[in-house]
Amino acid sequence: MSQDYYFGKLVTSAVKFENTPAIAVFFDGKELDTIGGGASRESMLLAGKTGKLSFFKYGTTELIADTVITIQKNDVQRFRVAYSTQFNIKGFVKDKPSMGADSLAFQLYLLPSNFYKQKAVDVQLFTYDINSGTMVKHSLVKNVEFGKLNTVVTIGKGIDADQMPVYYTMQYIDPATGNVIPFGTGEEHIWLPALVQGSYTIVTFKDDATGAITADAIELL
Repeated sequence: MSQDYYFGKLVTSAVKFENTPAIAVFFDGKELDTIGGGASRESMLLAGKTGKLSFFKYGTTELIADTVITIQKNDVQRFRVAYSTQFNIKGFVKDKPSMGADSLAFQLYLLPSNFYKQKAVDVQLFTYDINSGTMVKHSLVKNVEFGKLNTVVTIGKGIDADQMPVYYTMQYIDPATGNVIPFGTGEEHIWLPALVQGSYTIVTFKDDATGAITADAIELL
């Protein structure tokens, strides 16, 4: 009696940065392929198998990202990584999400901290109401670890009803208490960089020994 075999497709890709190295892709300890910045590869794997999907800088043991997955029957799973020594970024990123023409999307990346002692914080995002001059709560991104690219994709408006740009700010929140963590410089809010409608970016926050935070945006291509 013949045995039926089913397969699933795995699509792996990497964000294109300047000087992105070759990236080796492994599943369950076996090398599947090598990808470069801006490239993608497809692999057909036996359905039902569970294992660790890992991305390494090619020819090294430097881990970029990993996760445990199960190959699904007749299904497609997609995984995208970002690696840049210039921006000190490595980890999983999502494909650009579906969103309205007036919207934008971003992921948060808190660089390793020189000032804040927490391993992770919640990040409360706000939009600035240009008419009232007040900050309006937008969304709370929980458990954002310092030094690790957060996988949550935040979608918000890029322009308002009057076609004016929407500006975002943030506060750090102590996950244990729910209290605002004071910034070292005494500011109540940190402004995100100006984000453009239709864009998908990584928003980075870098602090110095005084707790002053510099925010930057890196567009994902």
